[in-house]
Amino acid sequence: MCCCSSEYCLTGEKKKKPVIGECDAGLLKLTVPIFIGDEFLGVVGGCGLLIDDSEVETYLISKTIGLDEELIEKLSYDINRIAGDKVKLIVDKIQERVDEVVEDFCCQPKRSTIKQLVLDPSIWF
Repeated sequence: MCCCSSEYCLTGEKKKKPVIGECDAGLLKLTVPIFIGDEFLGVVGGCGLLIDDSEVETYLISKTIGLDEELIEKLSYDINRIAGDKVKLIVDKIQERVDEVVEDFCCQPKRSTIKQLVLDPSIWF
C-alpha cells in the first residue's frame, strides 16, 4: 500500500475529506477518498512534487536507501515545485471527478458491483 493510501486510512477516512500533506521525504502527497454511502472503497491520490518552500529530506532518504546525502541532493535539485493553492485546485478537480463517478454508479438502473467500480478503468477515464 502506498503512503498516500495508508495515510488516508489513518487520518482521512473518519473525516471523509481529502488529505494534503508531505511524505517523509518532503514531497507532496494528496489523497481523495472514494465512498459509496458510508462504505470506504479507497483513495485517488498522487505524490512527487515539492510544495512551495518545502525541501527534500535528504538525510532521511540517505539513511533509508543507503545512498550518500550529497548524491541525493544532486539527484533532487530539479524536482518541480507547486504552489499550495494549485494543489488545492487539483484536489478539487479530483474530488469533482470522484463525485461524478460515484453519482453515475449510484444512478445506474442496474447497479454495478462496487468491485466493478474499483477495478474497471473505463469508468474513470
